[in-house]
Amino acid sequence: MDMAKLLASFLVVFVHAPFPGKLGAFFQCMGRGTVPLFLAISGYFNFHATPEKIKKRLIHILKLNVAALLVHVLWGCFVTEINGESTISYLRALSPNAGWLVRLLFLFEHPFLEYRYEHLWYLLAIGLVYVVYYLYSRFFDGREPDYRPLYLVSAVFLVIHTLLDEFAAVCGAVFPIYIRRSLFVYCLPFFALGIFIRQYQERIISAFSLNGWKLLLLAAGSLAFSMTEYQLLGLQNLYIGTMLAVPSILLLTAACPHPVKKKTIMVSAFDKWSTWIYILHMIVLEGYRMFFYEPLAACLGPAEPWLFPLIVLGVSFVLAVCAVWVQKLGKHIRKK
Repeated sequence: MDMAKLLASFLVVFVHAPFPGKLGAFFQCMGRGTVPLFLAISGYFNFHATPEKIKKRLIHILKLNVAALLVHVLWGCFVTEINGESTISYLRALSPNAGWLVRLLFLFEHPFLEYRYEHLWYLLAIGLVYVVYYLYSRFFDGREPDYRPLYLVSAVFLVIHTLLDEFAAVCGAVFPIYIRRSLFVYCLPFFALGIFIRQYQERIISAFSLNGWKLLLLAAGSLAFSMTEYQLLGLQNLYIGTMLAVPSILLLTAACPHPVKKKTIMVSAFDKWSTWIYILHMIVLEGYRMFFYEPLAACLGPAEPWLFPLIVLGVSFVLAVCAVWVQKLGKHIRKK
């Protein structure tokens, strides 16, 4: 699943730095399911997690939010100086306004960041999901959690989201994004879906005689459905295809476990790399457009639009590896 998260982070890059033409539309459709996949994988690994472990993971998410905030504010200061503007004015403009709490809880927007870094909403969203899940687990006071109420509520919210995001578009209605991408209607249901699959994966695989090929066909079918949704409804409404793809990918990893029993150092780093690719790729994208687009477009000509996503991905990957290395170095220094 760490490899799945890493590949999903690549798709996130291709959503924001798209290829031209039909290939770009293909990756855009695939990329629309990445955040639900991230949420479901997080839920998968939190099945039967103790409140102490959930609290530890929540603190880790909060640290990532702070790190992402600092990195993007520093980049914003750099861009401000390059443009000859006042860094002090830039920092003052980042001060939270009166509606920052509403923006945080309903839009998952950093109150201190500009709109161009709105992709970081996922880090806030998963943090709030962990808060809800922590409170839910504490409710059972050391007993084994009963997930049935969580599954029931999440199923209701999945139906609501399908109506808002899919069938409403068929009827020509468009609901605000803070309704369609809210904590309870969007984030918590996919997190609960991951828990559900982890709890019942053996039964599901046995009951439907699933194997790797069948699950691959299901994933391919969900992608084809997403492409159909894209043709009929547009890019924002790919919800049913996503709901088919996420469980098939999770079950595929369960039905076809990796033959290596112990994670290598590289495999164990995949999860951290994917997180930092997600955090840093928009900075790389902006830097490319500011400093490298014009000379590369003049040099590469028609090839530049095709190389542009790969360059953004490659630089983001290298910076993510460096960020993980800096994290490990910091931990090593603190231990000494």
